[in-house]
Amino acid sequence: MQSRDQNRVYPVRDVRIQVVGGVPDYVVRNQKAIDENWQQEVASNPTLYDGEIYLAAEAVLADGILRAPYQRTSFRSLLYWRKDKTADKPFHIFGSGVIVSSDNQLLLGQMASHNVVGGRIYFPAGSNDDQDIVDGAVDLDGNARREVLEETGIDLNHAVRTGGYSLVMCDRSLALFRCYYFDRTADELQRQAEEFIVAQKQPELSRVLMIGQGGILDERSPDYIRTFTDWYFAQ
Repeated sequence: MQSRDQNRVYPVRDVRIQVVGGVPDYVVRNQKAIDENWQQEVASNPTLYDGEIYLAAEAVLADGILRAPYQRTSFRSLLYWRKDKTADKPFHIFGSGVIVSSDNQLLLGQMASHNVVGGRIYFPAGSNDDQDIVDGAVDLDGNARREVLEETGIDLNHAVRTGGYSLVMCDRSLALFRCYYFDRTADELQRQAEEFIVAQKQPELSRVLMIGQGGILDERSPDYIRTFTDWYFAQ
């Protein structure tokens, strides 16, 4: 992926991410710094949970297929990874189920304050964990459905999805967007998600918003989110 431009949309027709054994070399090399950073993070936010996540030492996009070997590590590794600005760190690959309303608006959510990224605005999504590994490979669609359902109460199985993905690379993050088209309006989808959030004891999101054009998201959304939304509405 080193030859690919940052913050540019690439079409992907298939994703083949296979889990391989061992601990990522990156984690071995930086274990002390990872643990020290974790202690600082927990001191600031005691609700953090050190669950499993996956990182890829390399990733290749060729002939419309993204291939990568995934190695299991912990959430604390990802928190350190996010702060690390070096160019040789591994890739964090994740899918994003994009909810599209019948009047062509996209649903995004603002993360609740108890999250490590509280206040940031994303599409409902999350890192891959053990639940997303099927027969040794990452199930991006299963991950997207689970994350969207947990955060909004909206079931992606009730939508028509696109055939492939739109890939955006940013600072060694590889975001794979797939659109899910609902036969419900933006108002209806937003109302359902808001009612779901209010009913939760500790919701992942503080609010949801629908956008119908590009160029309106600010720095609260990562570059890859803004790249995709601007591209989507320019089509």
